[in-house]
Amino acid sequence: MYLWGVTTLRLARTSLDGDALTVALVLVPSFVSRNKHYSLFADPVVRSARARARLVRSLLVHLSGSEGEVESVAVLPEAGGFRITFSVPTLGLSRSVWLTAIERAVLGYAGKRAGFAYVPSEPSDHTQVQGALARLPTVAFGPAFGASPRLVGDGLAGDAMAASAG
Repeated sequence: MYLWGVTTLRLARTSLDGDALTVALVLVPSFVSRNKHYSLFADPVVRSARARARLVRSLLVHLSGSEGEVESVAVLPEAGGFRITFSVPTLGLSRSVWLTAIERAVLGYAGKRAGFAYVPSEPSDHTQVQGALARLPTVAFGPAFGASPRLVGDGLAGDAMAASAG
C-alpha cells in the first residue's frame, strides 16, 4: 500500500516469531513503532512478546544493582525453562520468575553487554540471541536492520540497556 510517499506493509500473523520479537524488544524497546505498525499491536503474538520483553527488562533493572545490592541470585533449570530467584534487601524484594530459554539468554546477553554484575550469563547467550534476531522479518520492519542483524558494534543492547538503567 502506498500512502503519502510512505510504503506501509501488512504482515500475515503467521510471519511473526514471538521469540525473535521478544529479543528485539528487550534490546531495543522502540523496535516496533506503534504509530508505524499500529495493526500489529492487536496481534496476540506481539502483545505476548511485549509483555515478555517488559518482564525481562524489569529483571535487568533489579539485577543491575542500581536499586541496591542483589543477594542470592540463582538460575535453576525447570520445566522446559529456567527459574531465576534473587532478593534485593534494601527494597525488601524477593523475586522468583520463570523464563523460557531465549528469555534467559537475552537477559544474560543484555546484562553482560551493559556490564551488570548480578546478571547471570552463559557463553551461548550471544549465539541464541543472534539466531533469534536472524528470524525477524527484515522486510516488515525496514532495511535499517539489514538482511542479517548484527549485535556487535551496532548499539543494539549495551548502550540502550545502560541508558535505560541509569
